[in-house]
Amino acid sequence: LGEHLERNGVDFSTLEAQLRASLSWNELANKRLLPFIDVGEEEIQEVIERMEQNKGKPEYLVAEIFLQVDTPDEEKRVKATAEKLMGHLEEGRSFQQLARQFSSSASAATGGDIGWVLPGDLDEEVEKALTSMVTNQVVGPIRSLTGFHILGLRGKRISGSQGDVSIELRQIFQPLPPGASENEIEIVTKRVAKLSKGLSGCKAMAALTDDSGASLSNDLGMIEISDLPDNVQKVVRKIKIGKPSEPVVAGGGVMVLMVCSRTEPKSTIPEHNQIADQIESQRLDLMARRYLRNLRRAAHIDIRVE
Repeated sequence: LGEHLERNGVDFSTLEAQLRASLSWNELANKRLLPFIDVGEEEIQEVIERMEQNKGKPEYLVAEIFLQVDTPDEEKRVKATAEKLMGHLEEGRSFQQLARQFSSSASAATGGDIGWVLPGDLDEEVEKALTSMVTNQVVGPIRSLTGFHILGLRGKRISGSQGDVSIELRQIFQPLPPGASENEIEIVTKRVAKLSKGLSGCKAMAALTDDSGASLSNDLGMIEISDLPDNVQKVVRKIKIGKPSEPVVAGGGVMVLMVCSRTEPKSTIPEHNQIADQIESQRLDLMARRYLRNLRRAAHIDIRVE
């Protein structure tokens, strides 16, 4: 830990003070604000319905550093702070450490980690930035109605499921010569189509052999559809189990694919009590931001990023 802090230019006593302050703030927020939060059954059902509606849409694993802007006079100063923090991140400083030290959000206590978010969960400006990000990318500062955000995208998945559909896949594959002409591609395509004509079931495809007795098909095992090339994904999502696909040109050859089995991904829709906890946490975060804003209005705080 000491070496890690030293690499990121953080003194151990500074980290200790930040952790104590973060724990004290969380304790204060829980005591002062949590008793006023009551999550109703209708709210929980609304979240479940929205999750069901969003099935199949992208979902994002997000971390943030949020700097609140309370008055127009603070705009330039807070933006400058956000830009300095972004510069530190580009230099390799720890996102989690900077979030704990500077973020105004309750997520600062967890190093800025928000968790998995659905479309519509975040401000429009923030969500727009997320849709164009790639995993492990950090962008910012992004201005929203309430302040500046620095976002870290830790992962993406399809909402409502763990990963994608997994399939057991088999193929007939015939290689193409380097720089194959359209005529050569057509010849190989017709040959592969002829081999697969009338096949029914993976056992029948596995039994295909050439004149020497060598197998003409390959067992590709269990594969998540999203791990396949885009043109192959489109094919295997449509074909029925045990039926050959149309010939596909990919991977330096022509292939006919057959799905032997499909395994649907497990649902990621949380349990009833988990949803209640999420709503409570989101509401506590919002109330804590307002509470902190009121405290700041009553005091002068000079935040400096070295």
